[in-house]
Amino acid sequence: MKPIEKVIAGRVRLLFRTVFFGTLITHLQLKEVPDLNPPTMATDGRSLFFHPEFSEKLSKPEMEFVLAHEVLHLVLLSHLRRGTRDPKLWNYATDYCINLLLKDEHFQLLPDCLIDEKFRDWSAEKIYNWFQDNPDEQPQGGGSSVGEVMDAGTGDGGAPMTAEQVAAETSKMKAQIQAAVQAARKAGNLPGSIENLIEEICAPRANWKEILRRFVTEKAYSDWNFAQCNTRILAQTGIITPVLDGDVLGELALIVDTSGSVREEELQQFGGEISDILESYPCKVSIIYCDTQVNRVDEFSNEDLPLQFHIVGRGGTQMLPAFQYVTDNLDECAAIILYSDSHVFDWAEIPQPDCPVLMAHTERNVSTDTPEWVERIDISED
Repeated sequence: MKPIEKVIAGRVRLLFRTVFFGTLITHLQLKEVPDLNPPTMATDGRSLFFHPEFSEKLSKPEMEFVLAHEVLHLVLLSHLRRGTRDPKLWNYATDYCINLLLKDEHFQLLPDCLIDEKFRDWSAEKIYNWFQDNPDEQPQGGGSSVGEVMDAGTGDGGAPMTAEQVAAETSKMKAQIQAAVQAARKAGNLPGSIENLIEEICAPRANWKEILRRFVTEKAYSDWNFAQCNTRILAQTGIITPVLDGDVLGELALIVDTSGSVREEELQQFGGEISDILESYPCKVSIIYCDTQVNRVDEFSNEDLPLQFHIVGRGGTQMLPAFQYVTDNLDECAAIILYSDSHVFDWAEIPQPDCPVLMAHTERNVSTDTPEWVERIDISED
């Protein structure tokens, strides 16, 4: 049997095994690539590239595993979520997520595939960050025999997609996933271990800006004072606007995660949104920059807006020092807003503060050990 015939036969078996995997694999155009590097399989969301010798050596169960592995790269949107991350390390991280899911579905894993139970329920972003913080633990040549993920649309030598193209491709991919879910449900064989994952990926997102505004607004308790005005708005526009009586928020603490995974453009966007909200509420704002230690603290009043965030630190991720700083130095703190990628590794050590806490996270999957007393909003781009 020729290599492409083996791949087609494996695709048919996968369809009979579960409609979900089989439906998604048929969206990919099969392309034999003798010089594929590494010589395994790969997908860019549009094509399935396979090395002929690699495919020829796979047993039937192994072929089903590799094909399902490539499908899950699409389901996890691996080809659309990498951003500026290192491609090889990102592929390792996504492989760890995928292989645990396929193990749960009783696929016959290849002997040298990347799998580790300590990463169960971790997102690819969290695994990636962990490997960045623990470089000695990074895989050394293992796992390449399973399959690779390429940036969307680049497998045939195309240029990387623009942000608008990525957004369009993401919507298209989610539609295909939802259609495959419906087909599998009708057939009665939707894989149980990934059903919750699918719902998370395809779920509609709340308007995070409104949630952020509501969180801050709920802390305001004084009445509007029309005898005074917002001097900053007056100076900029000439328009007289009322202010709220009293020190409405007391002190507001903004803890900024400045570990290596936080991007400056995301930080400045968040600062702009917070600034717009704080124009309405007289308060003192302390910005605490922390990776594994507090690296800098800036203080603002309403007269100093808009907020200007700084990137300092770029180490690991431990937020206990920042929360401890709030406890020790901000006696009148009315609320804490934590800006992070969501992968905080020391929640178990952080005592619950006396004030409410909101975490604005830039990655969709929040660590399962995040305490219940932390309100969360997803401000990721995807």
